[in-house]
This record gives sequence, C-alpha cells and structure tokens, in this order.
Amino acid sequence: LIKITYPGLLLEEILSTIAGNCLLCVTKLDFSAPKSLE
Repeated sequence: LIKITYPGLLLEEILSTIAGNCLLCVTKLDFSAPKSLE
C-alpha cells in the first residue's frame, strides 16, 4: 500500500539501490584494477 500510495518514495528507493550497486561496482573495479596490475 505504501509503495502504491507514494510512488515517489518507491522510485527513490529504486534509484538509491541502483546508485548503491553502481558504487559497489566502481569500488570493486577500483580494488580489482591495482591487484591486477600488481
């Protein structure tokens, strides 16, 4: 009901999740790159 009543909040959750996943991917790449170079 909350998600249907406040679609804006649901959209914000989705964007936050996507942004969080992107940050995790970037962090993994940042940590993986130096190790690969070494």
